[in-house]
Amino acid sequence: MLLQKKLLGSEMGLAMLSAGGNEAKQAEIVQQNRAATEASDAGIRQFLGEERFSQLQKYDQTEPDRAAVEKFDEQLRGSQMPLTADQEQQLVQVTAEERTKFKFTIDFVDNSKFTQNLAAMFAEEKVNQFMQEMSRLDQQYLARAQGILSADQLNSYQQFLEAQRQVRKGSLLISAKIFTPYPGKN
Repeated sequence: MLLQKKLLGSEMGLAMLSAGGNEAKQAEIVQQNRAATEASDAGIRQFLGEERFSQLQKYDQTEPDRAAVEKFDEQLRGSQMPLTADQEQQLVQVTAEERTKFKFTIDFVDNSKFTQNLAAMFAEEKVNQFMQEMSRLDQQYLARAQGILSADQLNSYQQFLEAQRQVRKGSLLISAKIFTPYPGKN
């Protein structure tokens, strides 16, 4: 059930590609994905029970933070300054806390918040605004990481966050092209 739920995001991405910028088709795909996600959650909730389902949701909410810290840790493993398990755990905790309380204008990280008008959502000015907001959030990450990382690790973390922002921006710009309607396809 968990694997099926994880695959829903990939399936939505592929369906969006095949929609070819058709706004009506994209809206239909978003609605279908939401319905499938809700059905999946209902099945998992029934299987696990309310308390364990709540624990799973909390764990799932930290997935982007765990993935980012894992990537950062991979970069440091061959260096003279690898992260300790305690540093990893603390960094995941503070990034999850900061990201959760940060109020994005548009949150491109959480596809459950995608609107039906993806062309408008991925407009250049909105992507730029998101990137500015990510820069501010990264500064909050760095501020919190000062008490966790050594000076050298903190410097590497700052470079890592900057590189991640550039990768994310490129990905968003590609998505913007994908979700822009082709002339005559609406």
